[in-house]
Amino acid sequence: MVNKIVKIKNLFKKFEDLTAIGISNFIGTAISTLFWLFLATIITTEQYGEISYLVAIGSIASIFALVGGGATINVYTAKKIPIASTVLLISLITSIISALAVLIIVQNIIVSIYVIAYVIYGLTTAYYLGEKQFKKYSKIFIIQKIVFVGLSFPLYYIFDSNGIVLAIALSFLVPVHTVYKIFREMKINFPLLQSKKKFMLNNYGKDISRVISGQIDKIIIAPFFGFALLGNYYLGLQ
Repeated sequence: MVNKIVKIKNLFKKFEDLTAIGISNFIGTAISTLFWLFLATIITTEQYGEISYLVAIGSIASIFALVGGGATINVYTAKKIPIASTVLLISLITSIISALAVLIIVQNIIVSIYVIAYVIYGLTTAYYLGEKQFKKYSKIFIIQKIVFVGLSFPLYYIFDSNGIVLAIALSFLVPVHTVYKIFREMKINFPLLQSKKKFMLNNYGKDISRVISGQIDKIIIAPFFGFALLGNYYLGLQ
């Protein structure tokens, strides 16, 4: 009888965790979507297109920098294998390299900041999911969206279109304290990561394929058809 009660409690706990994630995803996505729709009413289509172009560049550069780290941290943290600190260290190094490459090619330091911040957000949220701290993840997800919207308006009037990209980047730093937490709790262990490299590389390929297929259209449209057309196209996606 006691075992049945425990099982029932655990079942309700799982549903509670799933509900927390579902609600946070709904609220966060609603905040983001409404913001992008409202933004379209106060800026030009060229600016809207430029923002989507810069975000696309930052997203592609970021996924190359992540080297499949998000799924790796998520899965092995859930299995209580202390690999997060090693993956995080490698991804931070590759994110800096990727950010420098973006700075040289695009000559936009804000997109470079976006790359590093994206990697930090992606890995830290994957860590919380792996730790099954779903309420913590949900809280971070919603706060990130609120910070993004809150920073967008003042930064837009300071940096124009780049300000929106900077707002996204700074909002990605909401869980930056988790980086210190991971390094404090886990030692760097390259031999352990070596044994998991096949899984990491498989996820790396999947991540690259997913992000490029979702962003390459914006990279192509901008230089061939201009930011105005891209702005209308991106608004349609929203």
